[in-house]
Amino acid sequence: EVDEIFMISYMVTENGKSQGYLIVSRSIVSQDISNFEYTPKPNYPGPFHIFNEANEQALLDRFFQEYRRHCPQIVVTYNGDFF
Repeated sequence: EVDEIFMISYMVTENGKSQGYLIVSRSIVSQDISNFEYTPKPNYPGPFHIFNEANEQALLDRFFQEYRRHCPQIVVTYNGDFF
């Protein structure tokens, strides 16, 4: 049995500004999610841009497209060892 990936979030810092992203699979999440801000502390600003994708394949395609665009130097996962 394999679980479907339905959400990936990541944050990048470019030119000293933080930007969060959330990629969502609409095959699991019932409605579009709008852009939002999550700032737990003033020194950790968190504007989030949302990508609402049709399904798991589209979610993964978007993630790899964004990964290539940002070329991260460090990648950290939560429960990533099992995917």
